Amino acid sequence: MKVKRPELTFLKRIFFVDLIKGLFLTFSYQRPSLNYTEQYPKVRPKVAERFRGAPRLNNDPDTGETLCIACNLCALACPEHCIEVGWERDAKGKKVLTEYTFDIYRAACSAAFAKTHAQRRALNSHRISS
Repeated sequence: MKVKRPELTFLKRIFFVDLIKGLFLTFSYQRPSLNYTEQYPKVRPKVAERFRGAPRLNNDPDTGETLCIACNLCALACPEHCIEVGWERDAKGKKVLTEYTFDIYRAACSAAFAKTHAQRRALNSHRISS
């Protein structure tokens, strides 16, 4: 099956109008005014108000006991569901941590997926927008 190409006028053929349109579109994405660069060591990036840092189980350096109060907020905040918290109530009715599981394999898989997904999304956004 042959596809018919539209006939180009004499002026379009001489002045490469389609080529110039394509180059204009390509260079329109490279405006320096739209680039964003963080000056990290000098200017701290904005962090979300509820950001708690890296999820980890903190221990008291003097006694070696965990500082976790078994509130389960870390497990609820984890988007990949890598953290599982187990707890029981003691004789006083206070929550005591019995189990803290951080599934590193699941976290690594989701991080790798997020990285490849972000790369594909970046490539596809340039293709779609043209």
